[in-house]
Amino acid sequence: MIVDKDLNSRVTVMVVGEEPVIQTVLCRTLMREGFNVLKAGNGAEALAKLNGGRIDIILSDVMMSEMDGMELLVSAKSEHPDTLMILITSANRDFSGRQILGAGADDFIEMPFKSDIIRYTMQRAAIRVHEKRSGSAAK
Repeated sequence: MIVDKDLNSRVTVMVVGEEPVIQTVLCRTLMREGFNVLKAGNGAEALAKLNGGRIDIILSDVMMSEMDGMELLVSAKSEHPDTLMILITSANRDFSGRQILGAGADDFIEMPFKSDIIRYTMQRAAIRVHEKRSGSAAK
């Protein structure tokens, strides 16, 4: 997949998680790909930022203490159904990919992940955002 940094520059991604090292790696990877990146340290902070402006994609850890990623998914999708939601899960201890998709997520990434998987998944999501916008503009 060819990365379109011009397309990515028009997409805002919020990275949500309590693990600073993982959040930093994700943010750096996404910024290198040209995305506009915001951070939120937990689900409540993410919802506040989501309600404060346009966020195209939420990339969230499933396991968080106050509000887990599944709860964030339900809340975010109920208020902002067009915002894409991608959850990061551990195959050994968190929710399965099937559970995540069944709950309404647009995609999931299993840990441990590689930067290539993050880039590929997020590029696919950016294309979906662009297609939604183009479809809305055509109406």
